[in-house]
Amino acid sequence: MTKKQKNRLSFLAIIFTMISGITLIAVSAYKNEISFFVTPSKIRSHPKNNIKTLRLGGKVKPCSVTNDGTYHLFTVFDEGAEIYVKTKAPLPPLFKDNQGVVVEGYFSNTDNIFYGSKVLAKHDEKYMPKACLEK
Repeated sequence: MTKKQKNRLSFLAIIFTMISGITLIAVSAYKNEISFFVTPSKIRSHPKNNIKTLRLGGKVKPCSVTNDGTYHLFTVFDEGAEIYVKTKAPLPPLFKDNQGVVVEGYFSNTDNIFYGSKVLAKHDEKYMPKACLEK
């Protein structure tokens, strides 16, 4: 191997090491900011159940949405299980039966209810806000 080839190889090794280091720093800086949701079938076995808030994701069970004056009550389901949700948070306009939903809050193992603090409705890629449709 000539001296020129050794210099190129050293340069490429240094560049690769720098890019790997920058990527590692960026990923570690955002690891606490990345949030995923837990499905109803996996929430009971989730390791962080009673430690912090987590997100429950699934679909709203048809005909399960009720309001008792203070709380919104509904059931979130997936193919394996259902979880009863109780929240004071306002429901978004896209919230409806059989619609995807993510609820942020905590799960209580004692009464098997998920207490939500924030409700997010998911929509498909064809959704257009009313403001855009009026123009």
